[in-house]
Amino acid sequence: MTLAKPVVWNVGIILACSVLMGALIVRKIESIPRAVAPPEPGERIKGSSALAFQSSRKTILLLTASTCHFCSESMPFYRRVSSAVRPHGTRMIGLSWEPVERNAAYLSSHGVEVDGVISAAQTSLTVHATPTLLLVDHEGRVLKVWSGRLDEASEAEVLTAADGTN
Repeated sequence: MTLAKPVVWNVGIILACSVLMGALIVRKIESIPRAVAPPEPGERIKGSSALAFQSSRKTILLLTASTCHFCSESMPFYRRVSSAVRPHGTRMIGLSWEPVERNAAYLSSHGVEVDGVISAAQTSLTVHATPTLLLVDHEGRVLKVWSGRLDEASEAEVLTAADGTN
């Protein structure tokens, strides 16, 4: 009988620790940001006056992160986009969940010229996946969305859609 008491206590302690660990794990999992899908075509982007969608027919929103290897691999393409769309009056705005200064320096270090860099937190965007390109009209309505590292066909689609020929 005396041996049963310590065993019961040990089992009780193990069960209590298991329940506590389970609760902590659930709390940690719930605190992880959920992957949110990018906005659908037709949805309206709201936010900072720096977006100024009405100042051009189309605007490209470029969501990047300096720690994203797909973003870094895509920089030569973003450089081409930024120079190709300007003559057609399409603006390009850099967005990031990182500090604005870091994102501005990141884009600049790769030679990507943008018409401004703002915090994604100042917009109605909830997508965190990088890189993401959003083509938006003069009213802030999403026309097209591209996410991730793009293949050549998707890159051509971005350039065609953004330069006003479609």
